[in-house]
Amino acid sequence: MNFRTPGGSSGGEGALFAAGGTPFGTGSDLAGSLRIPAAFCGFITLKPTQDRLVVTNTHPGIPGRSRYGLSFGFFTNTVTEQIELLKLFLGNSCYRQLVPTSIPFPLNEETVRQTGRLRIGYFDSDGFCPPVPCIRRGVLETVKRLKLEGHDLVRFTVPNVDEMVQLLYKLLMPDGGHYIRALYENDAIDPYMKDFVMLLKVPRIVRWLASFVLRPISPQLSAICSAYISNLDDLRYTNERCDVYKKEFIAYWKSLELDALICPSFPVPAVPHRFPSKMSMAVTYTALFNLLDFPAGVVPVGKVTVKDDEDLVNESTYPVGHNVALRIIRDSSINSVGLPLSVQIVTLPFEEEKCLRVMRDVQGVWSDDYLSKNQIYPTDR
Repeated sequence: MNFRTPGGSSGGEGALFAAGGTPFGTGSDLAGSLRIPAAFCGFITLKPTQDRLVVTNTHPGIPGRSRYGLSFGFFTNTVTEQIELLKLFLGNSCYRQLVPTSIPFPLNEETVRQTGRLRIGYFDSDGFCPPVPCIRRGVLETVKRLKLEGHDLVRFTVPNVDEMVQLLYKLLMPDGGHYIRALYENDAIDPYMKDFVMLLKVPRIVRWLASFVLRPISPQLSAICSAYISNLDDLRYTNERCDVYKKEFIAYWKSLELDALICPSFPVPAVPHRFPSKMSMAVTYTALFNLLDFPAGVVPVGKVTVKDDEDLVNESTYPVGHNVALRIIRDSSINSVGLPLSVQIVTLPFEEEKCLRVMRDVQGVWSDDYLSKNQIYPTDR
């Protein structure tokens, strides 16, 4: 059997929901734990700004995570269901009494219902981990359809990619993985997690040396090996750099006069279970918007085709060369015909309503009614 992971870390809930075992799902998202299951299983989710929907008395992910926004949200089949669930909590006085740290304003349905032309940025690669061909196609086909609906689509380039990567990996585990390593201390290790746990135990000096050795072989793995907090001064300075990066990202966004951004939700479709612990280089697409604390939703956009699989193993359409990281990405995605594809929709902090509006538009241009009206016929090619 060609079993694939449902993603994670809210993957159990995602699998249950995708199998029809519950009318909706709930989960948390620290680096993609709502969005990755949604992308892998083919349903809809929204990661709100951290303080828009706060949940208490649950595990905080990685305590002391500093700038990373931990968000909670829902798994649904439609954007309308997302809206109805969010309405139950946002601005609700009973919810506000339970969670006084949440932002006290309701969902603005008028903004969600707005129509008209939007200016939307897009990118099909973040410049660090190239997505496989089917993922790029999903983004570009969505862009094409939104243009036909009258929206203004403009290219977006992720600012200062090297800085982004260092900030993502240094601040995700600022203690070098000590907290997570301790959780595994007296436990039997799942065979699929052994590579990840082993990496947590690698001494800093070995990581430093590995970053130089790996540089000509794989810039991705080299960058990850070099991303660690060396001392308290470095921690303070890294947090400062993160604040500066967020300001620069927003300034670039504003200079393009964007309403929203469309990009890959993950660089691969659902992968076999043996791969996730080897694919830390893939998390940049989701973790970036936790670091920035931007709302980010995921909407399905078709399925992997036979041609996508053919393009994946063609060096001219997906060049990997001797890059170890890219070979892992490629190998994880072979034989994926029929698996769900999705895109990620992003807006500025506390603009969940605008994000939902664009998510609704994306869902619309991939609906059966739209395909029929525009005589677009799905094919496995």
